[in-house]
Amino acid sequence: MDDDKTIHVEIKHGKDKDCCSRWKGEGAAKAGIGLGTALAVTISWSLNQSLLWAILHGIFSWFYVIYYAIWLRP
Repeated sequence: MDDDKTIHVEIKHGKDKDCCSRWKGEGAAKAGIGLGTALAVTISWSLNQSLLWAILHGIFSWFYVIYYAIWLRP
């Protein structure tokens, strides 16, 4: 009687590239918002407390973050 419990994992490459992308973090940016958008919305909300401005600044993403860092930062 053999009690050896070995798990074999098969990794596919080629056409079925998405099977392993979630383990490398490649799918996270495609599935949700990016870091620039999150920063822009957070900065905008802390300055304006307006959902409309937060959405607009979230659309501009990194452009608004850089604009804030250069001209609006206290």
